[in-house]
Amino acid sequence: TPIICIGTDEDIATHIKGVFKMQINTLVVPVTKEKIFDTMCDMLGISSNDDTNIDILISKKSILLVDDSNIQLRALNDLLKTKYEVRMATSGMQALTLIGKKKPDMIFLDYEMPICDGRMTFKMIKELDEAKDIPVVFLTGVSDKEHIEAVLELKPAGYLLKPANADRIYNII
Repeated sequence: TPIICIGTDEDIATHIKGVFKMQINTLVVPVTKEKIFDTMCDMLGISSNDDTNIDILISKKSILLVDDSNIQLRALNDLLKTKYEVRMATSGMQALTLIGKKKPDMIFLDYEMPICDGRMTFKMIKELDEAKDIPVVFLTGVSDKEHIEAVLELKPAGYLLKPANADRIYNII
């Protein structure tokens, strides 16, 4: 298994290489991100100039959008899809199913949804061992004090009012 050792002393990397009998590439600080990336590509035998190979090494963070409005989902998807892997759910139950299939890095959750509202969905997400650490941001049109306080008691990662502009969405991500 190839390893990259980044440090201030090449002697340590040489020692580690001897102890573990493995391929170790040594990069001495200061080192640039580009040098680390080029070294990774060399170790994997791929070209650092090929965008398809870069996608192998750098996967997009995934965001799950949960909203019963297809219009809202499409708008958010269009905003985020170039920088993030976006998945969409139109209900709390569908969101839980998607989380079970592949854990997202972040969730934007609407408050007002039929059958299982955002607050109930949030509680169910936080009860799942594999999902309890996922940051959940409420993105909703619900702006009355009572509902906001009830949600904030649950300690979400954020609460944005619709329509949220692109800058606010990117800043909270």
